[in-house]
Amino acid sequence: MPGAETIDTAVKTVNPAEQHGSQGSSRSAMEDFAAGAWSSFKYSFVQSPLTGASQLIDHVAGTNLEQSTKFFAKPEHAEFGSSAWLGQTVGGTVGGAIPFLLMARAAGPGAAARMETSATYGLMTRGAINPIAKAAFAGAAYNGLFTPNEEGEDFITARTRNMLVGSVTWGGLTATSIGLKGLGMRSFNQQAIAEANGTTAAKIYTDGILANNTFRSVMKNDMFVGAAGGVVGGIIDVQGKSLLSGKGFASAEDTFQGAATFALGGAMMGGANLAYEKFKPTSGVKGARTLEEMTKLAESTRNPNAPPRWHYDKLAEQEAALSGLVKTPEFKLVDSQSMNFLPLADQAMLNRANLDLIAGLKTVRENGPIATMYGSARTKSDTFAYQRGRYTSALLSQEGYTMNTGGAGGIMEAGNRGAYERGGKSIGSSLELPHERLGNGYQTHILKFAEFGPRKQVLREHDVAIVEKGGIGSVDEMAELITHLQTKKKDPVPVYIMSEVPYKHFDRMMKAMEKDGLISPGDRDLYKIVSDPRDIIKDLRQRRPNNQANSGIAGEQTGNIVLQNSGA
Repeated sequence: MPGAETIDTAVKTVNPAEQHGSQGSSRSAMEDFAAGAWSSFKYSFVQSPLTGASQLIDHVAGTNLEQSTKFFAKPEHAEFGSSAWLGQTVGGTVGGAIPFLLMARAAGPGAAARMETSATYGLMTRGAINPIAKAAFAGAAYNGLFTPNEEGEDFITARTRNMLVGSVTWGGLTATSIGLKGLGMRSFNQQAIAEANGTTAAKIYTDGILANNTFRSVMKNDMFVGAAGGVVGGIIDVQGKSLLSGKGFASAEDTFQGAATFALGGAMMGGANLAYEKFKPTSGVKGARTLEEMTKLAESTRNPNAPPRWHYDKLAEQEAALSGLVKTPEFKLVDSQSMNFLPLADQAMLNRANLDLIAGLKTVRENGPIATMYGSARTKSDTFAYQRGRYTSALLSQEGYTMNTGGAGGIMEAGNRGAYERGGKSIGSSLELPHERLGNGYQTHILKFAEFGPRKQVLREHDVAIVEKGGIGSVDEMAELITHLQTKKKDPVPVYIMSEVPYKHFDRMMKAMEKDGLISPGDRDLYKIVSDPRDIIKDLRQRRPNNQANSGIAGEQTGNIVLQNSGA
């Protein structure tokens, strides 16, 4: 067996660099890169976390696993800037990123991505606390469990240091990424907030650097903000370990290497997040991760020839003024003699309720098929749910449905608005309330109701229902609708419930009731939970013969105005 010197001489004799010049040198550099990458990958992915875990088990259980689980040696540091160093950096980053990504997913996937649907995305918001805290926890957990102690270190001291450094490192990385991305999203978000509140955004968000498209595109890119966050995280990691180990500040070379390693890791995680969001978007809507993207999707459905807001409301006011505010009914609703036993106020209420109900039923019968959207009146236009509701309504209008809502603001406004701006029919079944303006301005047909009962009945006269984000009233309407379907008081219709957290709880409640025998097994099939509005359209088309669209009036603007009979 030849000695080391003979081997070195033999290797030198067949060195491609001396035989093939620059081309051989390039191949040798690639070989150095590959060797460095492979050795670091094996150590980072397998040996380092295995050693860290076995040390923990040995410390707790008094075993000697560490000695029996050493499969790969820790690579010697290659010369800074060399091909081997670059290979070690890439291999170590890839190897270390895989278990950490698994840990981060276990701690709570999509924590930062959920913020993107908010108009207030950014570091200085309450929403930032959750993803930063989760990242810090994941960093502490990973370092505490899987980062090995150096030889001769006290176990508790080393692990405490590792956990502290890991927590601050990954918390800082996440905070930097969120802060930078927030700058990229801030211009649109601030304008959306201003529009929702009826104010004007500051000039910096309309004309300043934060409104520059190139700047915003760079800042919103996951790979860029991940790399930038990695630089911060790498510096914290190297300097934190050195200072807490009592060695003082780390050298510039070690700091640069740590920053470069973490920057590469951050960019890789950014790329992984891009891929994850593309195939399984946290928002639930493909191609719309953010409020800005969801708004642009809704805007893309607008018909430029659609009338301005409040157009039909003004026509209704003019027609009502000409007719003396009241349209005389062509039928006798209730025999007054049969109500003599009731107080006059009750008689007036019954007459008004019947007139409201007949006018409402007449409207929906003449303008079907009908899609009703339920949702909160409190939802502002600078929310993802509002723009999603608007987009859903526009798609349904395109399919030939007339949109009917409760006629108020929030999600109801979004439902009316999508159909109205698309150029279709839009009914507002509004409840008369003191000190509130009637309607939302996005209605081609205006209905007024004095009581909840007739209004809820008219809203329930639909061919498809969508339950958007809402509160107590929306849950009440949803449960009442499902009850009518369950008891066959209403013919079967598709009911789509948007995938919001409260409705997921509702579905779990229904599942528990089914398990306890309180509802029939098929009752949970009376509704379908969806995330993407396009899934509603896809499902509706599959329900029709030959998957054809409804024979409706999509795109055709109507001028019919229905004035509620007051009955008084």
